[in-house]
Amino acid sequence: MKAIPQRVNVSLWWLVNRNIFLFSFLVGTWLAIAYPPFPLAFLIFTGFIPLFALVEYRYYPRQISFRRLWLTFYLTFLFWNFFTCYWLMLTALWVGDLQEAILAFAAGLVANIANALLQTLPLLLYTFVRQSTTSLFASFTFIFFWLGFEYLHFNWELSWSWLTLGHAFTFYPIYIQFVEFTGVLGVSLLVLLINVLLWQGIVRQRGQQLYWIVAWVLLLVPLVLSPILTNPRRQVFQKVGTIKVRIVQPNIDPYAKFNQLSDEAQVYSFIEQMKSKSLEGVDLVILPETALPFYLEEGYAMQHSLVYPLLELCARQKCSILTGAVALRFYNHCDSIPASAKVYLDASGKKYCYETYNAATTIFAGSPGIIYKKAKLVPFTERTPFLEEIFLLKGWEIDLGGGFGSFGYPDSIFSLALHNGVQVAPVICYESQFGDYVRHLFLKGAQLGCIITNDGWFGNSSGYIQHAYLATLRAIENRREFARCANTGMSLFVDSKGYVYQKLGWWKKGVIDRELNLYQTKTFYMTHGDYIGKYSVIIAIVLLLSVFVRSKLRLHYK
Repeated sequence: MKAIPQRVNVSLWWLVNRNIFLFSFLVGTWLAIAYPPFPLAFLIFTGFIPLFALVEYRYYPRQISFRRLWLTFYLTFLFWNFFTCYWLMLTALWVGDLQEAILAFAAGLVANIANALLQTLPLLLYTFVRQSTTSLFASFTFIFFWLGFEYLHFNWELSWSWLTLGHAFTFYPIYIQFVEFTGVLGVSLLVLLINVLLWQGIVRQRGQQLYWIVAWVLLLVPLVLSPILTNPRRQVFQKVGTIKVRIVQPNIDPYAKFNQLSDEAQVYSFIEQMKSKSLEGVDLVILPETALPFYLEEGYAMQHSLVYPLLELCARQKCSILTGAVALRFYNHCDSIPASAKVYLDASGKKYCYETYNAATTIFAGSPGIIYKKAKLVPFTERTPFLEEIFLLKGWEIDLGGGFGSFGYPDSIFSLALHNGVQVAPVICYESQFGDYVRHLFLKGAQLGCIITNDGWFGNSSGYIQHAYLATLRAIENRREFARCANTGMSLFVDSKGYVYQKLGWWKKGVIDRELNLYQTKTFYMTHGDYIGKYSVIIAIVLLLSVFVRSKLRLHYK
């Protein structure tokens, strides 16, 4: 091992010791502009190198205190979070009530602050390992620490995995065709490997060229594999049928739809928009998340008076409608109900208990009115985290206009059937971030993905663009085509290779049609899920324990 090259050494040391904010700003900005809407994803391959250099200063040639090291990590990730997810705080601009506006702004602020704090954990573990091992060994352990972190962050109630490293490449489906086998964590693994190899190429005394060569080979492998993996003769691309889909983007103000616009006016507006072009040959019409602004009671969904006009349209045109809604479930007894359930008293003083769900259903002639309930809920906006464990948190959710309180969790997940027997995967908004979850909908038999969302909460910001392009990952992971219907910006179609078609932009009312292919072959990722994340957690624990035991034994024998 050699010291860090003198020019890099002096520059980094000066920045961290003389101007910590400038260093953090520069590195945080570098990481942020690697994400949509910027087309600079490949910058992420070098984003961690300055942070590796800081850890190296703990040992030679210059010392940095642990406190200053952690603060630099934290500020860097804070800039990264704020520059990429600033839009989380924008809901405060449109919420009518001042108290709710303050809460909405605070929630977005806390989300960015807390996420940056969590992101420092893998680097702190890396610092601990570097204390008693070589730079090479410690660098490779960091890969497992970060992948383990991303996996765990996907799988708890405070999940905010927007900055998963693999999400940087959603603009480039040509580069990420291999996620059919690895999922998005495979892209994160590639990013981390290249960062580590380039870093080792900088600091190694011998074999520098080897590290650079391996890094370049890994960088180019996805491009080499792309034409092979997208070969139309492969089994995953053998379609079993087609379906003509119409997406309706209504462009309704999300803050007004529940308290300023009448339910009847919205339903008939949808019908007029659906009929704005001939429905001849259309099999499926998709409406966005919470398109129906009224409760659909479980077991009686098709009996609601405002569902009848939609049923009549479907019967006449021989098509199906997939729509978002708010579902309602009553409990016979209030003795044992979920923490998210609500209680109310009628005029006579009788107590009723019920639960609400962010939901979707399919409408067609003879529809049984089966309701799919959203399982991945946005923390504090759709559900207060850890509600079962800390009951006092009930009522802390932020109302952005619907006033539904904490939504309930479903008993199970499943695909929804159309009038012609085709099974579709209903993915509601935030759920499209979770590849390991979405794949289960296709394992239930879905042949087509349908994402319904309401991205109007955050205005014309980066948020809806970042969210829309997550569909490219889900399409490649499962080799299924997707139709994405947004209330406003951005509705689109995605083919099974992750390429986007017919985008409807921000604040535009319109309809788009496309014939989509249906597939049923299971991909490797669909079958095995986030195995990279699971194994990374296990390996990270083993590595930490081995380093801990080794350091203790070393102290014992000194």
